[in-house]
Amino acid sequence: MSRAQDVMTNLLAPADIRINGDRPWDLHVHDRRFFSRVLASGTFGSGESYMDRSWDCDALDEMCCRAIRSGLEPSTPL
Repeated sequence: MSRAQDVMTNLLAPADIRINGDRPWDLHVHDRRFFSRVLASGTFGSGESYMDRSWDCDALDEMCCRAIRSGLEPSTPL
């Protein structure tokens, strides 16, 4: 696991979002550059990397809702 992935894992833990987990709101990462891109550019990097298909999520709405409810700031990666 890369340092960037470790940081993202810890940021998402309070929202109960897992990386490559099996629940509909878990992130599925297809390009490992996603982690450093999101850490460098926050939600903008998250959105751009989603459009680039670096990651996806079966229940994007639920994932976003969990991230917001957990208190992740808008400038903090999803």
